[in-house]
Amino acid sequence: MLNLDQETREQDARVLEEALEKLISEHQAIIRLRHQEKLTFAQIGESMNCSADDAKRLWGQAIEELSKKL
Repeated sequence: MLNLDQETREQDARVLEEALEKLISEHQAIIRLRHQEKLTFAQIGESMNCSADDAKRLWGQAIEELSKKL
């Protein structure tokens, strides 16, 4: 039997995943790289062929869009 905290965390994770799936692929990727893979903006920029500043700007846009979906 799940305790209430675990149920809440699992439900929150499902809601977050559903919201992420509604984002454009570029926004999904940058959020996953930053928060799941724990990459720096420099590493993300390298991965996405852009500067660290561009990665940070894109991440900000992605977070803003994600917050609208939540």
